[in-house]
Amino acid sequence: MDWTGAANSPTLAGAEVLTTYGNVTFIAAMTISATGIFYMSATSGTSTLTTNGVTLSFSKIGLGGDATGGTYVFADAVNIGTNAVELQRGTLNTNGQTVTCGDFRNHAAVTDTRVLTLGASVINCTSWTFVNVTGLTLIPNTASIRITGTGAFAGGGLTAYN
Repeated sequence: MDWTGAANSPTLAGAEVLTTYGNVTFIAAMTISATGIFYMSATSGTSTLTTNGVTLSFSKIGLGGDATGGTYVFADAVNIGTNAVELQRGTLNTNGQTVTCGDFRNHAAVTDTRVLTLGASVINCTSWTFVNVTGLTLIPNTASIRITGTGAFAGGGLTAYN
């Protein structure tokens, strides 16, 4: 899904589930008011999310969705406000980007092999919830995880950097 070249100021709205397979590129001129769940899914290869500074309003970004593989890369900063970013399956590379969200978490019911690579990212969240981390590898690099408000950090025994 590539909005590059779209005319005017498009709006992506709705309350349904949106599932993409492949790269997603939003444009700075657009508004996203969708409140459903946004899944990026892939069985192989790399899918890149480019927000171009647009705040995402989805109730959750689910990475891996119904697919068993794939790599998901954040090309730039991701801001989903107080809603969740959830690694479900595959590999997520935050690519040193700033991530702003409510809960940053893994899918607790999934035990597939998953990898979370943070690079030099700054994760600004209200909670970090990594429980039942069977099959999950965290590569923290030099990332900072910043919990705001009265949120909690549940690391599941994984070692974070900061």
